[in-house]
Amino acid sequence: MPDTSFPAASQTRAGIQPVILIVDDEPDIRALMGRILRERGYSTVEACDREEALTHLARLPISLVICNLRMPRLSGAVLFDLIQRVCPPLAERFLFCTGDIASKEALRFLNQTGRPYLFKPFDVGQFVELVEETVQVPIVVDVRLRMELLRLADDVGMPRAGCPRPIVVQRR
Repeated sequence: MPDTSFPAASQTRAGIQPVILIVDDEPDIRALMGRILRERGYSTVEACDREEALTHLARLPISLVICNLRMPRLSGAVLFDLIQRVCPPLAERFLFCTGDIASKEALRFLNQTGRPYLFKPFDVGQFVELVEETVQVPIVVDVRLRMELLRLADDVGMPRAGCPRPIVVQRR
């Protein structure tokens, strides 16, 4: 669960502390994004792949998902499509990032989703601006949806080596 022992520096319009899920297979990128966001008062939780992301989505009230588009074995596009089918309001909380700027397929997908996206390497100011424009009141999933998200996570085979457990929520 997010650490609430510090006063929230950044809150949604409803006054609820946002928890931002960062999904990226690159630990350095996750750490950088997390540090930038924590410096601005956001709580963050990290996932190295789709399975871990689904587990976090099932257990935490997430305000925003920052998701890498291209990851080995499991793509951000597949995660987005799963969430779009299971819980469309949660799919509206995605912000994509990608280093795959040459792929017409990636650009087509990003444009079709209608979700904001950022190219790596990214400008910190642009990153923060996109987060602040996109972050929303957290969605607290009901029991049925929680079970469905956990089932999806189990179906894709978790845990895996290289993806540390337990869930870690980081605060500034």
